[in-house]
Amino acid sequence: MSLSTPPPETGTDIGWAERNVLPGDVRSAPYKPLPTAGRRELILRLCNLRRKIRVRGPSMLPEFAPGDELFLDPRAYRRRAPRVGDVVMARHPQAPQEIILKRVAFVSPDGQVFLRGDNPQASTDSRTLGLFPPEHILGRVTSRYLPD
Repeated sequence: MSLSTPPPETGTDIGWAERNVLPGDVRSAPYKPLPTAGRRELILRLCNLRRKIRVRGPSMLPEFAPGDELFLDPRAYRRRAPRVGDVVMARHPQAPQEIILKRVAFVSPDGQVFLRGDNPQASTDSRTLGLFPPEHILGRVTSRYLPD
């Protein structure tokens, strides 16, 4: 079954993706834990090439708890598309002032991204919001910041 051609009876039904395991789907593959920021990440932060963000809400539990601090690379997708398993920061499509943190579940052939929270019971994501256009993806989370 090809991602670009969902069954004709469902059209662009996002529920179709929810009911089926897709090639490279984050639900079917384990993901690597995010590394702790090392010297390189801290230097990139000092050079303003990384942003420090704070997790709000439980949608990414157990990987990220409210209050966790992460480094974000806002330039990550200038030359390449997001990949399955990437944790990204995105602009909410219905409330542009809201910023959300989600994991990439799949990328469609036209570059739109299906985002999912790690905690589906507490997450508002592509299952309800639909696919995110590439311009709504603000960057990729690169590491976890753990101050001494």
